[in-house]
Order: sequence, then structure tokens, then C-alpha cells
Amino acid sequence: MLALSMEDIDLENCQIHITKTYYRMNRTDMITEPKTDNSVRTIEIPVFLANEIQSYWKRLYQYPKNERLFPVVAEAVLNTYGHLYPSEQKKVASLLDHLIADNSEEKENAPAGNKGISE
Repeated sequence: MLALSMEDIDLENCQIHITKTYYRMNRTDMITEPKTDNSVRTIEIPVFLANEIQSYWKRLYQYPKNERLFPVVAEAVLNTYGHLYPSEQKKVASLLDHLIADNSEEKENAPAGNKGISE
């Protein structure tokens, strides 16, 4: 995630192309090719996430498409293993889209005093 730029993200097809890796060495940011061929991959993302990424990028006024989107090094980065199950990516993205849509419908149908409150 820390090596991603907008050049890696296909918003129209809801995909992220993983082609590089980030690490720090001697207090210097390093971006290189992944260690293994299996690390280079394309992952499917849900529509809502593509929309969030686009919104985030637009807030970064005139931010170059080839610059890292998330330049701040997080103290701890959650390791996910979605690349181990490529056949499940579209299924998971679809399920997340449905969850977001269901949540939006619940908020719209909530009584006026309860809008925006989730349990």
C-alpha cells in the first residue's frame, strides 16, 4: 500500500496493480520491484473503495499521478493475504459493495432522529 501511486489504480475497472514494494533502509524510503513474481498482481476492489480513492486523490490538490498516494509510514501496517486467494477477490469486492449499499439504505430509512447512527 505504501508504494501505490494513482498510476497503479484503475478506477474505471476497480483494480489495483501491484508492481512494486516499499521499505525503509538506513532512514531512506526505497521502492523496488517485488521479491517474487507472485507478488506482482492485479487485485479487484469494490466500487465504493475506488470512489474513496478517487475522492482522496482529488483532495491532494494537483498531486502528481506518479507520486506515492500514502507517503506517511504507518507504525504498523496490516498485512493482508488477498493475493493468496485471487479467485475470491471479485466475490469479496462484491460483498463489500452490498454491505455498503445495505448500510446506506438503513440510514435512509431510519427515523429522522436516528439518521447516521449505527449500532
